[in-house]
Amino acid sequence: MDQLKARLDLGEQPLAQGRAFEPPDALGFDLSTLISGPGCALIVTERRALWVSRDDQRWVRSLPLELVTSSLRP
Repeated sequence: MDQLKARLDLGEQPLAQGRAFEPPDALGFDLSTLISGPGCALIVTERRALWVSRDDQRWVRSLPLELVTSSLRP
């Protein structure tokens, strides 16, 4: 989590943090290709989601929320 917090911009505050896990394959897609597998450390701010894989902690990934145009709801 510290690695992710260190990547936040000045004034950017975490709204949520924790671990994200891959949903069941019944949804018909492989989320692991998007978030680097199950059990990723994740921080969500008002502007973006940042995550780092449990398997490869060298790479922090970021998704600006302005790019998200839809979501799946159970």
